[in-house]
Amino acid sequence: MRYLILILFINIVNINLFAQNLTDSINPNTKFRKNAVFVEIGGSSLQGFSINYNRTFIKKGKNLLNGSIGTGLNFFSAKEFWPVYTARLSVSINQVEIGIDIISIIDRIINGKDAFLGIPILGFKYQKKFLFRASFTPLLMLEGEEWDGLPCCCGMCFLPFFGLSFGYCF
Repeated sequence: MRYLILILFINIVNINLFAQNLTDSINPNTKFRKNAVFVEIGGSSLQGFSINYNRTFIKKGKNLLNGSIGTGLNFFSAKEFWPVYTARLSVSINQVEIGIDIISIIDRIINGKDAFLGIPILGFKYQKKFLFRASFTPLLMLEGEEWDGLPCCCGMCFLPFFGLSFGYCF
């Protein structure tokens, strides 16, 4: 399954993202802003928020190859929270964003140890002077006794999360 997702992601990247064009397609005299700082509520930080830096590596027309890093807090309850660190690689094709987040959290739910989770991203991203992103970030886990009660199918458990991001591009 992991290899299928990786192959799909590489094929999406290879469709149209070979040349670098950093001007706006509507007004060619306007320089594209390839850096952004944004706050994400929910999304990859699950039940919390994160502060992130985004960099567009390749732009061709309306297609983008992006990378992000960030840190934030995840609130498990009113009394318990822990830090979360995110790294994102995504492709935006006509403002539809497809990608994957790798997050590191202190996994207090299972063992009290650090955990790395891969979270797929599907959403809408608008990036001009300001950045706006609305994303669907489902948490997919192998079915196991630690996650009883979650909807499961084909050996995978599914927990839907949604996120909103707001930021400034420079």
